[in-house]
Amino acid sequence: LIDPMASGVFAGNPEKMSVNSCFPRIKEIESEYRSLILGLIKLQIAAKKAGTKDKPQAAPAGKLTSFYNGMSELSDAIAAKLGSRLQLSTSVESLNRDGNHYTLHLSNGTEQEAERIILAAPAFAQANILQNLAPDIAQILTDLYYPPLAVCCFGYPQHKIKHDLNGFGFLVPSRERKKILGTLWDVSIFPNRAPEGHVLLRTMVGGARAADYAVEDPEQLSDMVQAELADIMGVDATPDFIKTYRHDKSIPQYTLGHAQRLATIDQLLKQHPNLILTGNAYRGVALNDCVANAYRIAEILVP
Repeated sequence: LIDPMASGVFAGNPEKMSVNSCFPRIKEIESEYRSLILGLIKLQIAAKKAGTKDKPQAAPAGKLTSFYNGMSELSDAIAAKLGSRLQLSTSVESLNRDGNHYTLHLSNGTEQEAERIILAAPAFAQANILQNLAPDIAQILTDLYYPPLAVCCFGYPQHKIKHDLNGFGFLVPSRERKKILGTLWDVSIFPNRAPEGHVLLRTMVGGARAADYAVEDPEQLSDMVQAELADIMGVDATPDFIKTYRHDKSIPQYTLGHAQRLATIDQLLKQHPNLILTGNAYRGVALNDCVANAYRIAEILVP
């Protein structure tokens, strides 16, 4: 149960991941009922007695959602809202503090002063920014692993796919010894993503479990995924659309000791008033986690 979830949510290696940090609800059920399966059974019985139709959840709840034209709609809307305050193609080289003020040193040679700093970049980018100001925090963030991940998108004429594609797709447990982590049936989740009469399948390869596969030559990667889909789904047709996206640093890994590392960072941050670190490297990797964390920070800053 946990193994494929680790691959699907984190592209992770379940043997090295922290259940407490990745799947806190699972830990809660195990602690209360001594067994995940026993706990789910008891919770389901209790739900029936209470007359509720909600099923007990151990895994992250919810469903896959997006915008009609993809997730770029969100970033475009944020950019439009920020207007001229948004500086593109400009990175923060370093961050210094003088009393109650911070100074951002930018790649375009300019500086900006601020009383409060919120960093929401990936952990490795935050580490670079904090190298001079907070080297202890920077080292912890540098050690956070982001495995490579490849996403292979295949398009097929619908009549060439024998599978009914009724569902979100599938995840592959590591014991199956496959080369892919799983496949999303995009045409079932987001019907507008493929032209009429066609289907789109999106397959994830690599991650912490099999990082080497993610850096394969694009042609070899495509052949490998087609072979896996043929074996798992019986797809014997050649895709008429192929697009591969490679993420050298994909999803931050909440490995064993993650909660303790966060506690250390929180303690070290007390030396730097009004410096706030957030993003998906800390308390949730998904977009909904980032939004929830942003709301919590906003409520603290603007009571």
